Amino acid sequence: MALSIRRLFIPPRPQSYAFQINEVLKAGVLSDEIDLSALAHTAAEQAEEFVRKVWEASWKVCHFRNLPQWLQDNDYLHAGHRPPLPSFYACFKSIFRIHTETGNIWTHLLGCVAFIGVATYFLSQPTMTLEEKLVFGAFFVGAIVCLGMSSAFHTVHCHSECVGKLFSKLDYCGIAMLIMGSFVPWLYYGFYCHFQPKLIYLSVVTCLGVSSIVVSLWDRFSEPKYRALRAGVFMTFGLSGVVPAVHYAISEGWFNAISRASLGWLILMGGLYILGAMFYALRVPERFFPGKCDIWVSGRHAHMSGFILSIISLCPFTLLHSSPLTCTLAAICSSHLFPTYLIRFQSHQIFHVLVIAAAFVHYHGITEMAMYRMTVGECTTPDKSALAF
Repeated sequence: MALSIRRLFIPPRPQSYAFQINEVLKAGVLSDEIDLSALAHTAAEQAEEFVRKVWEASWKVCHFRNLPQWLQDNDYLHAGHRPPLPSFYACFKSIFRIHTETGNIWTHLLGCVAFIGVATYFLSQPTMTLEEKLVFGAFFVGAIVCLGMSSAFHTVHCHSECVGKLFSKLDYCGIAMLIMGSFVPWLYYGFYCHFQPKLIYLSVVTCLGVSSIVVSLWDRFSEPKYRALRAGVFMTFGLSGVVPAVHYAISEGWFNAISRASLGWLILMGGLYILGAMFYALRVPERFFPGKCDIWVSGRHAHMSGFILSIISLCPFTLLHSSPLTCTLAAICSSHLFPTYLIRFQSHQIFHVLVIAAAFVHYHGITEMAMYRMTVGECTTPDKSALAF
């Protein structure tokens, strides 16, 4: 009786536990009911997934010096950078958080949406011919692809080095497509009655655009030290439009170039693009205020900052196609509704705003050219143009 009670209250010896566990494991292995490697692999996957979800939900912005080398692009921006986020879900979720890329993402994202809306409305007009839709469609496709790829790049470039390089190439290809698309309607309407120079200029623009895309696909082209080269390539491509513009002005006269070919709007567009490229290449203003332009807006309503910057970038379209009072009222309302903002734009954000402004200015110019052509009608004389200036 005493021995039975002792067995109830005194635990068995450790070696008996080990012996029993060993027997169970042997039985499991022999019967193929327990696969330890599979269990370990499953447990590791679950632990990795758990850690990833915790990291995605709790990541914080970090200092430039704590970034891996492939994320170190602008050393004048000290803090507020996203760490590597090896998940597309986490990258897209970061759109709604404040960091150094917030303004870059939202400016071109809303600009892309705006151009999709404008293109849908404009190209759905029943009075437009298929040829006119294709001409304007080239411009709209270039603008939408450029703005969309830019927004996507700034969203996911922190995913990994491989993904960052891929979307960087797509971003630069989008810029080349925007420049090509901008040339098409201007050359089409500018040399409407002169087939030979129109064909030659369109062919040259296509060759330059393809060359720019090929250069953009070069791996080293996206490295920070080639920032000036990138700006130079696209500035040269854009400035190539000076040749057909001067050709038209000499052959048709400067007055007709301004009134019929919207040369003034073309010059304004080029000036905005060049100004934006200079901000981008020289890294102004953060070059003169290191660490002061990291988070471009601060205040108690910082979560609305992207929308305000996007509204500013869309003001040129409002001024050109609507009442200037609308843009003025928007500025007044924003100053009263968000009085605690401290705006500190980065060079890349200024570049984005100027790109959108230039694209809308160009859209206004080519629509004026199309309206003039509709008013004048078809060409009344056969094509006798020459390439001589």
